[in-house]
Amino acid sequence: MSDLLTKVVPLALAAAVNPAGILVLVALLATAKRTALFLCVGFCAVFVAFGAVVLAFGLRLEPRPSTTSALVDLAAAVLVTYLGVRSLRKHPEPDTAKKKRQLGPADAWAALVVFLVICLTPMVAPVVVAFAAPKASGKVL
Repeated sequence: MSDLLTKVVPLALAAAVNPAGILVLVALLATAKRTALFLCVGFCAVFVAFGAVVLAFGLRLEPRPSTTSALVDLAAAVLVTYLGVRSLRKHPEPDTAKKKRQLGPADAWAALVVFLVICLTPMVAPVVVAFAAPKASGKVL
C-alpha cells in the first residue's frame, strides 16, 4: 500500500495545482455562491467518475496504438529490458530485500480516496469557507 501511495500522492498534488479552476471558483464565490457550489460539485463529480472508470476498466482497455505510441512503447520496452537485466546481475543485500504483498481492491480504493482528497481540496475548501463564514470569506477570497 505504501508503494502505491508514493506513486499516487505526487500525481494528486500535481493534479491539485489547477490555477484556472481555482480562480474561476474564487470569482464565482465573490459574485454567485450558488453557481460556485454547483461548479465545485460538478468538478468533484468528474474526478470521482473518472476514478471509478479507471478502477473499473483501466487495466482492461486495449486502444489501438499509433505509430508514435508504438515507437514510444518499443523504446520503453528496451529500457525496461536493460534495467531488468542489470538488476538481475546485481545481487541485493539481505537487508534491502523485502517481501512485497499483492495489492487488493481495498488498496486501490484507498489510493483513489487519497488522490481525490488531495486533488479536490483546493476546489472544495473555498466553497466550504464561503458557506461556513460568509462575512470572513469576503475578506479572504
